[in-house]
Amino acid sequence: MSVTAAKGFTASGVAARISKLGLDLALVHSELPAVGAAMFTANRVQAAPVLVSREHLAHAEPQAVVVNSGNANAATGEQGLRDARATAKEAARVLGLEPEQVVVLSTGVIGQPLPIERLLEGIPAAAATLTAEGGATAAQAILTTDTCTKEAVAHGPGFTVGGMAKGSGMIHPNLATMLAVITTDYPLEAGEAIAFLRPAVAESFNSISVDGECSTNDTVVLLANGASACERDDAAFSAALHAVCADLAGQIVADGEGMTVIADIAVTGAASMGEAKALVQRDESARARCTAGSGAGRRRRDLHDRARSRARRRLRALQDDRSVLRLRPHQRGLPLMSPVVIKCGGAVAESAAELILELAETEQVVVVHGAGPQISAEMERRGLEVQFVGGRRVTCKDALEVVRESMHELNAKLCAAIGDVALPLYGDEIGLRAIQVPMLGMVGDPIPCAPPSVIAALEEGLIPVIAPLAEGPLNVNADEMAAAIAVGLEAERILFITDVPGLLDGGVVVPVIDAEEAGKLLDAGSLQGGIIPKLRAAITAAQLGVKAEIGRTAVVA
Repeated sequence: MSVTAAKGFTASGVAARISKLGLDLALVHSELPAVGAAMFTANRVQAAPVLVSREHLAHAEPQAVVVNSGNANAATGEQGLRDARATAKEAARVLGLEPEQVVVLSTGVIGQPLPIERLLEGIPAAAATLTAEGGATAAQAILTTDTCTKEAVAHGPGFTVGGMAKGSGMIHPNLATMLAVITTDYPLEAGEAIAFLRPAVAESFNSISVDGECSTNDTVVLLANGASACERDDAAFSAALHAVCADLAGQIVADGEGMTVIADIAVTGAASMGEAKALVQRDESARARCTAGSGAGRRRRDLHDRARSRARRRLRALQDDRSVLRLRPHQRGLPLMSPVVIKCGGAVAESAAELILELAETEQVVVVHGAGPQISAEMERRGLEVQFVGGRRVTCKDALEVVRESMHELNAKLCAAIGDVALPLYGDEIGLRAIQVPMLGMVGDPIPCAPPSVIAALEEGLIPVIAPLAEGPLNVNADEMAAAIAVGLEAERILFITDVPGLLDGGVVVPVIDAEEAGKLLDAGSLQGGIIPKLRAAITAAQLGVKAEIGRTAVVA
């Protein structure tokens, strides 16, 4: 029964048509007054449900949790916040609660509007089917790429702790693309729950990694209703809570995408727990965890290691008077400063070298390039249809081969123009990931990430030059991939270098545009051509905390 194993809790799972996987809306409710707490993602970019749930927990004790799968309601701006609040309000209405007593969780695709009408229609159905036997159904309804449900129960003297979780990819401390709801009938007073939850999460969910990627929605919720009326034994309760969290965290790792080997890493001789964790999370051990197991994982690690060795050889070969940013020993690990991501269009890629080198004098620079004109010309030469939808290229298998060849050719030319400080990288070889968009063929929506090969290049004072393919392989629009990498690296800003001066209004460059206003222009169909993916990518970056500039136009959140 997991999340309903403790007395006084009911749960349900229904199909609200949010996703195509069946059950996609779960509800957990305490039939008795409860207290509780939650811990959220450490990502500085936080989804609307996280922000709203934080607000609610600051004003009330949680009595219910609503979880939808299929859509993360992340990078959705003000509308996302309105949708999260509407979800809580409807759940509160059908359960006889205040909206602030409802915690809202979402998981799934990032950057897509939440189908709020369907979700709101599903909540009454979920409330009507609440039952003490509904834990398994609820656990099924919260899954996304998981291959199985994740449930755990532990018992103490007179009380029970139960929980459910989801997560199999984008798992990396602290918290990950994972959600967990834990319930107990142990008696706690208001304000006490967090003191028990924080150490339990630190030693479980915050100590696992599958692929090194931290998400925007991660949440662990604890509800305690005291229905057992047992005598307090805080040590026993703490042990039971730790056991459930550890069990669920272990199941997440075991269900990791592509996982064939699980490695437990032990550190001895560290001065403190914080130092031990820092050592484990450094680049070398992180790569070992993230790539252990599959042949594809070993290949990614080998490619990374070769890239790092090549970077070191190039650095040693440089003349001392070259204008290269070199990191001091204390700066190793993660870049001390936030990098600048430059996206070069195919029409201007080779001519952008001078600007790239100028910026690299004082800043860490990551380059992502396109090859649009070159790809179109070669496709036409081979008799392949050139077709775009919303500024993105429809890509069949034959077209993908053209994309790959053109990207490699332009990458080589751009690296040659930049010089020895350039490190060529190809997205599908360094672990860039995307979610396929079937209507466009072999095309993907990129997932934010911080590739180890890119970080290694920055550590060595090199300029990573990235061809925007994703694993699969999939063709990814260079503007969108640049934005995803900028978000993943927590870049200071992203610059779109293009053959147009910026966003034009009647032939005049718009110096600044609000991201929400820019989104309205896209929704209205007021724009055409290559500016569409650039503006869409700039909006995403700006809303997720990265300054964005398209030529002389700044896009601000």
